[in-house]
Amino acid sequence: MNKYTLSQILTAWEAAYGEDMSKEYPGFVQRLTEENSPSPDDGPAADAVKIDKPEEGKVYALTGGPGARCIANGYSWKDSVVGEDK
Repeated sequence: MNKYTLSQILTAWEAAYGEDMSKEYPGFVQRLTEENSPSPDDGPAADAVKIDKPEEGKVYALTGGPGARCIANGYSWKDSVVGEDK
């Protein structure tokens, strides 16, 4: 069985479907990132992705309607900050 890095999967998806998978399916990509991030014991990793975490003092949207930039809709902590327009 072949194994692929997340960056290889994202590149193949964009080539095949013309979509940026991280924008179209942010919750899915975040879950893959979290589940496959190396532990500190693994040593340096070239393809490691920083895990998104909430920051003290910021307010985040945990829930919202369809399409809202919130944690429940699969958006990252960074993208779910209330009062910061992207």
